Amino acid sequence: ALSGRPSRPDSCWPSWAEGPRIGGLTDALGLQYPGALMSAHPRPRSDARARLDPWRAAAAGLALEGEAGPADLPRLAEALEALVPDGAGSAARWPARYSLVFQRDEAGRCVVTGTCALEIRPTCQRCLGRVDLGLDCALSLALIASEAQADDLPPALDPAVVEDDRLRPLDLVEEELLLALPLVPMHPVGECPGDAAAHLEPSGANVADEKTRENPFAVLAALR
Repeated sequence: ALSGRPSRPDSCWPSWAEGPRIGGLTDALGLQYPGALMSAHPRPRSDARARLDPWRAAAAGLALEGEAGPADLPRLAEALEALVPDGAGSAARWPARYSLVFQRDEAGRCVVTGTCALEIRPTCQRCLGRVDLGLDCALSLALIASEAQADDLPPALDPAVVEDDRLRPLDLVEEELLLALPLVPMHPVGECPGDAAAHLEPSGANVADEKTRENPFAVLAALR
């Protein structure tokens, strides 16, 4: 009989995670292969775009690394479009890069750690020009079956609720990058072209005003 169970210690593999499921063949990470044949020793698929069983992925120590485009991260792509005027081109230098590891921590929790990054070019809200910003995120997530379990997590772990025992790894990447988007994109202080106007030398009437502010007693002298 075909088996979807990899060679792992029994203590790391729950009993409910064994074997192919009825109605279709399932690999070691819970990915469905309807109408397809599997070998007697299948290799775990490592496609971050597919929905997988995260509990099995953690037990197997799944590692994912790659790139994702706007079609893979549609919510992020839509949010980026709002950061530039219509017809101004893309607000990002695609693709986004990611690296994820599913594993069990010392407490037996299923966790996902890794990084994701994307270079974006939104409109600076000070000078209305483009500003180059880098989104660099570090993920440290605990997979939980319900929000109630979030109260038991240590501060170093953020909760990620798993619905229907299925999870799309790129959804984790997309969520982190969305949270990293700046609310008000601007150049760093001192680097915005709009800052130059504030440092121009005063001229004309402004010079006189400046001198008056520097010597307020000059006004009293003029009244004598």
